[in-house]
Amino acid sequence: MKNNNPDSQTKQQMEKPMQNEITVPETDLSETDLSETDEPTMPENTRRRGVGDRGEGVISAAIAVLIMAFLGAAMWVGFQQMWKTTESTTNEKIMQIGSR
Repeated sequence: MKNNNPDSQTKQQMEKPMQNEITVPETDLSETDLSETDEPTMPENTRRRGVGDRGEGVISAAIAVLIMAFLGAAMWVGFQQMWKTTESTTNEKIMQIGSR
């Protein structure tokens, strides 16, 4: 008899090992002498994360500021053009009303 209970199926799936599971070999650091170096000890085959990402936040912020500046300049040019068009149209309508 097959159990169709969703809770039991979930438990069965959780108990199965994942197919894409990553295993990391354990490194024995008990014999390492830490007094000789100021650097933290790390296994040779591991790469420190974030070393190449230094300054990434500053660069991203600068790019965001430049994009906002260009958008602001484009909006200002558009606003100025709209204002000139509105001004000329308003003056034309005033002239039409005043000439009657």
